[in-house]
Amino acid sequence: MKTYAYLAINDNNEGFICEAFNKKQMKRAGMNMKLDWSRYESSEKAENELKCSNVELKRSSSVTEF
Repeated sequence: MKTYAYLAINDNNEGFICEAFNKKQMKRAGMNMKLDWSRYESSEKAENELKCSNVELKRSSSVTEF
């Protein structure tokens, strides 16, 4: 099964990346689903989006074990 990188930026302009199979898995893992998560094909693409937006990466995690 393919994993995706999900990217969210909070009100403090902090970026979060989560590697998961889908959003349902992220919810089971206890990720903050109130954030607006966007799906990217890879972590690299999500990180590039943060750099282009001038947003600092606060935390990166993988929930593929949940």
